This record gives sequence, structure tokens and C-alpha cells, in this order.
Amino acid sequence: MLTYLDPTRQQIQAEGERDRISPSQLRNRLVAAYAPLEAYNIARTGIVRVGTSDGVYQAINSDYIIIGDLSAGNVAVELPAASAASGRLFLLKVTGNTAGYTMTAQVLAGDTIDGLQTAVLGVNYAALLVFSDGLEWLVY
Repeated sequence: MLTYLDPTRQQIQAEGERDRISPSQLRNRLVAAYAPLEAYNIARTGIVRVGTSDGVYQAINSDYIIIGDLSAGNVAVELPAASAASGRLFLLKVTGNTAGYTMTAQVLAGDTIDGLQTAVLGVNYAALLVFSDGLEWLVY
């Protein structure tokens, strides 16, 4: 059984499931847990498309899906501080990668993504779902 905590510290349990829960199932459970919270309203979140001309794109809490267009080169996305984005989900998606470019998710000093400073996506159509528990970014 997997157990996750929502920001109100209530448990979300995946009972009767083996050792895995799909990212979409986790997202649906987290969204359901967040529904009562005014700050987390998925209808108000945004889809952002970034390319090489954007420099390091600094994600903001109103973003939800960040699409990296790698047709012209590498793309970097800096996630907000985990402590300031507690309970937020970001989905990073790669498109247009035909020449071996990468999309790098990076964090501020003191934060980590599953214990690392960066997470790199290098395959076309790759995706990364990250969740802030208030202490660090977790990959799902």
C-alpha cells in the first residue's frame, strides 16, 4: 500500500494496489485532495511553452504544464523553492527533439529533485511529473 500526504496532512492511500500507482492516478488523487483548497485550482493553472530563446525559464506557481520545444537547442527550467510551492505539481514535457538536445529541470540552492540538483529529459516526448512536499521536489 502506498501512502501520500496532502497539504492538509490527511492521508491519501492507494489501497489494494500492488507497489505502483500511475502518475495520472496520483495526480487525480492529489487534485481531489486539493479541491477544497482555494490556492490550488487547476482551472486557473497554465500551460507554458518554452524554447531556447527563453534562457532559463523560471516556473511560477500558476504554471502547471511546461512544454520544452527542443527543436533549436537545450532548454532549462528552474523550479520555484520547494518551501514556497508546497503541494504544487509541475509536468515537464519535451517536444521537437530530433537532434539530441535536453530539457533540464533545476532547483534553487538547498532544494533537490529526488536528492539531485537537476533532472534531465533527453528523449523526444519524454515527460517528468514533479511534486513539492514543502521540503523537496519528488518525481512521480
